[in-house]
Amino acid sequence: MNEANEKILERVRALLAMAGDTSSPHEASIAAGRARKLMDQHQIDLADLKESNGFGFANVDQEYRFPPKWKDILAVAVAQYNDCKVIKTRKWKSTNNSYTFQLVFQGYESDIQVAVALYDYLTATVDRLCQKYIATLGYDRYPAKIGDAYKKAASTELCNRLRVMTKERTEDMQLQMSTGMSLVIFKMQQVEAEFGKAKYCAVALKSRSGGDVWDAQARGRADAKNVAIHQQVR
Repeated sequence: MNEANEKILERVRALLAMAGDTSSPHEASIAAGRARKLMDQHQIDLADLKESNGFGFANVDQEYRFPPKWKDILAVAVAQYNDCKVIKTRKWKSTNNSYTFQLVFQGYESDIQVAVALYDYLTATVDRLCQKYIATLGYDRYPAKIGDAYKKAASTELCNRLRVMTKERTEDMQLQMSTGMSLVIFKMQQVEAEFGKAKYCAVALKSRSGGDVWDAQARGRADAKNVAIHQQVR
């Protein structure tokens, strides 16, 4: 490996270390986005890719007895953007005789670090924006159906934007590969060979009807359009 490539790898490693700092999801996401861009620009040799990246996995978020669906669909979009898989593991809790569930990213270790940082940033942002919106409504306690409607709408909008970005990234990486195969597609083939094929089911994020719910959905979509995904991850 030449000196220029080693410097690039050192920069990527430093950015990934910053992305692993959970004390600031926003700054971690910025570092992850810069790492994503460098990896896309310079990891274009298949042999180097196989040698320099090991597989791994990472648990994200907390264990839930009833996992929020909006987080499930957001995790899938984040994983697909970063050439990863996401699965849901379950554990039996004898204390209350029930299962708990947790999301797990699987893939190349560097891609997982970027995915985790982006997932943490986006989920924290949706929670923060939702709390800000609800504070303007004057409720004495958290209105679950309003908050649920807001978060579902916001996450759906973010997922739509991430899917567009994934398509653009796949096409861009295909142009960079001398073989004509997109690096994105190649990496997913390797990830699925290691962990199994990704299996996702469609989730309809429906909320109960009503004026307050419709207002929350509209506000959630509008707020999500202003979340700076492109500035963070491109």
